[in-house]
Amino acid sequence: YLTDVIKISAGTNHVLALTKNGEVYAWGKNEKGQLGIGNNEKTTYATKVTGEGGTSTLKRIVDISAGEEGSTAINEFGWFYVWGNGTNGEFGNGGTTSSNVPVKTVVNHGISATIGEGHVIAQGQNVKLYTWGKNNAGQLGTGNTTNNTIVGKIADGITDITAGGNQTIVKDIEGNIYGTGQNTNGELGIGTNENVTTLTKITI
Repeated sequence: YLTDVIKISAGTNHVLALTKNGEVYAWGKNEKGQLGIGNNEKTTYATKVTGEGGTSTLKRIVDISAGEEGSTAINEFGWFYVWGNGTNGEFGNGGTTSSNVPVKTVVNHGISATIGEGHVIAQGQNVKLYTWGKNNAGQLGTGNTTNNTIVGKIADGITDITAGGNQTIVKDIEGNIYGTGQNTNGELGIGTNENVTTLTKITI
């Protein structure tokens, strides 16, 4: 049995688990390589995520997130890894290829990460907010709906983050909540059902 787990994250059809020794396990659907185990075959049991480039295993991890067809992790040094679907620019390296092993991004001061349907959000140690990837509904908060294949900073003073399917929700240092992206069901809590492309304060 899988033991010593300190964090779990469930995506659309796959699951990640982080153990206290900093290793990551994955299981479930794997068509895009979202398990990070070096192949694209699904597995019904916990399998260790490989290391960068497919060598050894991913180690010294402190945060994980499972999305629809991708996964993320941050190690104790602040380096940010992504694997799985890359067709929306999820790796933040200017490309649109996928990978079934972890790829290190340019973010090297990360403390928290989350991935949605195809966009990625990272919180930096300097309370800066970074987004990249899919942007069909404005979920990157860049003021447009163009995918961004390069990591971009969009805000400062951010202390908590989460990604929905096509939404970004964040909390700032003063406790205010902001959202951007898909809002057809009012999921941003801004009093309308219209999508927004920049961080907008949630109302009461």
